[in-house]
Amino acid sequence: MYASADGNSTRRHLFLAALFFVTLAALSARLYRLDAESLWMDELVTAETYPLSLPQIILKAADEGQPPLDNLIGAFLSRLGLAGSDWWVRFPAAVFGSASVFLFGWWVSPIGGAFAGIGAAVLLAVCPLHIYMSQEARPYALLFSVHPGILGTTNCPRLRRLRPILAFIPSVGCSSWNCGRGNRRQRGCLAGWRGCTSRFPMGVP
Repeated sequence: MYASADGNSTRRHLFLAALFFVTLAALSARLYRLDAESLWMDELVTAETYPLSLPQIILKAADEGQPPLDNLIGAFLSRLGLAGSDWWVRFPAAVFGSASVFLFGWWVSPIGGAFAGIGAAVLLAVCPLHIYMSQEARPYALLFSVHPGILGTTNCPRLRRLRPILAFIPSVGCSSWNCGRGNRRQRGCLAGWRGCTSRFPMGVP
């Protein structure tokens, strides 16, 4: 009994070590020539929100039809003085893209086994489209990491029944934010928020 438990613990440690190695390789691939090309138009639009106040960042993200978390992370780095170059502006995307490799393998392993988890992580790590998305200052890499992260938490037996709901909520939330920005109700809410923030500024000094 104890030998079996020790064997399972050893296999789990080997799996995590292998997954960590794949994640480091994925991060290296995404950091390679990260600033080889200058920021393009959509990235510049995102980076322009970093010096703004918190309400303005959220409103600007809504105007662009994307959730604001990526902009807020960039604004935080900007206030630390770490957004002065193209490399640093794209750095969060590379980190989140690499994190999604780890989380994807972690999520797959209880379903198909350790080899399937490592194989899934390797395939995602070398996927050209995923590497490309992880080298852009856009919210795609962040979304890639949020979904397997949420699904991975449901590997816990107590949360397994909630897996469809936990996967559904962020998908609907992001889609509603993106597709609903032209909706009359949302435009009214944004206009009211603009009025409130103009009277009661909440900017970060």
